[in-house]
Amino acid sequence: MNIFKALEPRPRNSNKFRKFTSGTVFAILLAASGARAEESKLWGRDGESWSPAGRLPDFSYAGYRAGARAIPDLPVKINVRDFGAVGDGLADDTTAFLRAIEAVREGAILIPRGRYRITAMLRVRKRGVVLRGEGEDQTVLFFPKPLAQTAGSGKAHAPGESWSWSGGYLSFEGWDVGSKLGEVTSSARRGDKLLTVSEAGAMMPGQWIRLLLTDTDGSLARHLHADQADGAKAYHGRNLVDFASPIESVDGDKIVLARPLRTDVRLNWRPAVWAMDPSVQEVGVESLAIEFPEQKYAGHHDEPGYNAVSFEAVSNGWLRRVRIVNADSGVFLRNRTKFCTVQFLHFLAGPGRMRTGYGRDKGEPAAEVVGGHHGILAEGFAQDNLVSDFQLDYRFIHDTSVSAWSVGNVFSRGRGIDLNFDHHRRAPHENLFTQIEAGQGARLWQRGGDESDGPPSGARETFWNVRAQRHQVPPSWGLQGNFVGVATQEPSRLSADGNWWEAVDSARLTPANLYEAQRRNRLGR
Repeated sequence: MNIFKALEPRPRNSNKFRKFTSGTVFAILLAASGARAEESKLWGRDGESWSPAGRLPDFSYAGYRAGARAIPDLPVKINVRDFGAVGDGLADDTTAFLRAIEAVREGAILIPRGRYRITAMLRVRKRGVVLRGEGEDQTVLFFPKPLAQTAGSGKAHAPGESWSWSGGYLSFEGWDVGSKLGEVTSSARRGDKLLTVSEAGAMMPGQWIRLLLTDTDGSLARHLHADQADGAKAYHGRNLVDFASPIESVDGDKIVLARPLRTDVRLNWRPAVWAMDPSVQEVGVESLAIEFPEQKYAGHHDEPGYNAVSFEAVSNGWLRRVRIVNADSGVFLRNRTKFCTVQFLHFLAGPGRMRTGYGRDKGEPAAEVVGGHHGILAEGFAQDNLVSDFQLDYRFIHDTSVSAWSVGNVFSRGRGIDLNFDHHRRAPHENLFTQIEAGQGARLWQRGGDESDGPPSGARETFWNVRAQRHQVPPSWGLQGNFVGVATQEPSRLSADGNWWEAVDSARLTPANLYEAQRRNRLGR
C-alpha cells in the first residue's frame, strides 16, 4: 500500500511533549520585557516579504508526513521477552530481537525495562516496525562490539562504503519501488508549480511523485551551486535532483504540484516524473537508550563502527526520545531517506571516550577534544527530514552534517557544547539550521569532505537564529547562503547574488524559528 497520498491537516494528538510553539513563547517574552521585535528582510513578520522564487527556501515540508501529521503511537504487537530476551546485561539477547523483528506485522515491538546485550545488526526491511522501550533511563540496548567485528570489515562491507560514514546497529533499509510515469516536455523555473508532461493520464491529484533531473553536461551541478561554481566532473551523467511533491491538480498535459520547485527544470537535464512508492515507511525507534563501551575514540576514518541508527531509503520514519552513549556515529539519514523526524535525541559519552586531536588526518586541528565522527548526518539525497530538540554533550568531528545532494533538511531547537555545521561537499543545498544554541562557537563553520567533490555547500544554505558564546564572522564558504540572526558583532552584508549576512539580534528576531513559522503559514496551525 502506498501511503503517499494527499496530506490533509489533522489535529495533533495530545501528549506530554506538546508545548507552545517557539513563536508563541517568543511573543510572550517580548511583551513581558518590552523589547522590540526585529524582522528579517527575507521574511518579514508573517512571511509577507517571502517569495517561492526568492533566495529563502520553503522548509515547511520537513519531517514525518511532510510536517502535516503527528507521529503516531502504533499499538504494541509483540514483546521481545516473549522471544527469549532476558535483559540482564549478561545474556546475549540478539536472537530474541531478530526473531521478534521477523515475526512482527505492522506494530510496535515492546522492549521492557532492562539492559539488553546485542551482538549483531538489527535490520528492518519492511514497513510498520517500531522498536519501543519504556524510557531512556529504563530500556538500554548495549552493543559491546563494533560493526567491524560483528558485520565485517568497515573498509569492505559494501563498495565505496565504510563504517566511518555508514551503517548502524539499528538499520532500517528500504528502496523506492515506484515506476516511471512520464517525461517533462517544457522548461520551468525555480518557484513554479506547473509542469507540462508527456503522460499526464497516468497521474492523479493527491499522488506523490518524484521529479528526477540528470546532469548531462555539468550545468545541473553548477545550477545546484547557484550557477556560481562548478561541481565535481565525476558526477556528470548522474541523477542529481530527486524532488518529491504531491500533485495538486491535473489538466490535460499539465500537472500542478502542491509545492514550488526547488530548481529550474531544463529539457537537457532529461526531466522525468516517477511515482513515489517507498518500500519501508512508518518505522521508528523510541523511548530507549543505545550504549557502547567507554573506549577511547579511534580517530578520523579509523572508526570500527560503534554506530547507533541508520535510515537508508526510508520515508515517514522517526526516532524520538532516544539517548546515544559513546558512539562513533549517531544517526545516519542516507540514500533518499525522506520525510523522517528525529526528535528528543541526546548524545552522551564518558571521559574515557575522549581523545585530543582527530587522529591520523594531520591537517585537522590538533587541540580539540573529540569523541566521535558524525553526530547526525544527512546525505545521499536525504530530503525534507526534521531533526529537532537535540543535544550533543560531547564533540564529534562533524556534529551536524549535510552532504551529497541532501536538501530541505531542517535542524531545529538543537544545542551542543561546541557545535559545528559541517558541510561535506557534493552540493548539499537549501538546508536549514534554526533556533540553535551552539555553545562555545569555536568551530561553527568548520567543514569537511574532499576538495575534489566541489565546494563545501550548494546554494541557499540557511542559518536562522544561531546563538553562541563567541561572536561569529561570515564563513569563507557559501553560495547565496542566508545568515540571519547569527551571534556576531559584524555589520550586515546583504548581497543580492552572494551570501546574505543580516545582523539581526537573535534575542529579538521574529520569528525565532523559521521552520515553525513556514509550517504554520502553510498549514494554518
